[in-house]
Amino acid sequence: MTKRQAQGLSLCLPLYLRNQIVMKLHVNTGYAIQILQYLHMHSGVPQSVISLSEFICVAETTVVRIVSKLKDGGLLKSSKGRHGGYCLSKSAYEISLYDVFVCMGSELQMRSRRGDVCDVQQNWIEYISGVPIAVLESNSFEGGMRQGLHHSIKSQKSRTDRLYHVNTIDNEDRYVPYDEIILIRSSPQNGILELHREHDLFEFYGRIGRVATGISEFFRSHLSVVVNINCINGVDMERNEIELSNGQVVPVAKEKVVALLHLMAAHN
Repeated sequence: MTKRQAQGLSLCLPLYLRNQIVMKLHVNTGYAIQILQYLHMHSGVPQSVISLSEFICVAETTVVRIVSKLKDGGLLKSSKGRHGGYCLSKSAYEISLYDVFVCMGSELQMRSRRGDVCDVQQNWIEYISGVPIAVLESNSFEGGMRQGLHHSIKSQKSRTDRLYHVNTIDNEDRYVPYDEIILIRSSPQNGILELHREHDLFEFYGRIGRVATGISEFFRSHLSVVVNINCINGVDMERNEIELSNGQVVPVAKEKVVALLHLMAAHN
C-alpha cells in the first residue's frame, strides 16, 4: 500500500485516534476489501477470477492468491462448473474490516506519536471490528484505494445506526439490517430470543422488553413478540392475530390492536 493510500485509510479512524497513529497495510488487503464489496453487490451470484480481476484491475494470479486467503479464512466459498466462481460465505453485514485484515495476515504496524502503542492499537481494532463490509460505499473503491476508505467510513455511522447488533448463542456478533427482521420472539429458554428473517432464524441473548426501544418500525404486539410493522400483511381483529410477510401468524394483544393500526398507517 502506498503512503497516500495508507494516509487515506487512516481517515477511517475517529479524529482522536487519527492524530496519534502512523500505520502500514499491505496493498492486497485493499484489493481483498474491494473483492468482498464486489461480491456483496452481486448478491450471492458466484463471480469468476476473471471478473474479479477486471473489477480491481490487477493480474489474475494476484486475485487467485487473495481469494485463496479469503476462502481459507472462512470469508469466501467457491463452486465449480460453468457458472461457478466465488461468493461470500456469510452476509457482508457479518464481515468486519478487522476480519479482512486478520484473514489477509495484514500486520497492523502501528506506532503512536505519543508512544502508547498498545492502547492505540486496541482502540483501532475495536473501531474497525464494528465496521461491516456491507456499509462501505462501492464508489469508494473505484480506481483502487487511492482515496482510502474515509468517504465510506464517514457515512457508515448512519448506516450502522440502521443495523441491529446481537450476540448469538454461538457467541458471534451479528449485524442485521432492520428491514431484514420480520419478527423477534421469546424462546422457551430463559434469556434467549429468536430473530426471524425471510428464510431463516437464529437465537441470541436478550430480553424482549428491550428489543423495540428506540426503533420506530418495531412494535411489541404481545408479551413475547416484537414485529416489524413493515412486514405485516394483515391484522385479524376478530382473532387478534397478525399475518407476516413470511407467512407466520403471531398474536397481538387486544388492547394493542388500535395502536398497531395507527402505527402502520403512519408508516405507509
